[in-house]
Amino acid sequence: MLTMKHFLSHQGLEDLFSVATYGNGWPDIEVRDEDRALLKNVKNDCIEGTWASVLQKGGTLLVHDLYAEDDDQETYELTLEKVKAGLKKMRDEYPRQWADLVEENDDLITGDCFLQLAVFGEWIYG
Repeated sequence: MLTMKHFLSHQGLEDLFSVATYGNGWPDIEVRDEDRALLKNVKNDCIEGTWASVLQKGGTLLVHDLYAEDDDQETYELTLEKVKAGLKKMRDEYPRQWADLVEENDDLITGDCFLQLAVFGEWIYG
């Protein structure tokens, strides 16, 4: 069974982002311009690893909600603190998704729940 500590590790974050974004239509994630310098001398094999590195170094990711109406489209900042808060909310309010996550029985729904909780603070596209 995986722990909260695991999900905040580089590999844990990379895995969370992989399951949350693969085939998912709403999030468009990028490294904030001023945090690109955090990637100097960082070698990642995938974009999810890049995102994990940025967060672990105290940086911020920008998440664009592509499902929002064009007039309402917003960009959300995602930090490691927001990831922690999203995981805690998932554990406390969505026990089925949390159980799937820690038991490594996760899928796009599990990952999407996590990402929405971390980005929006609620599961709006459930």
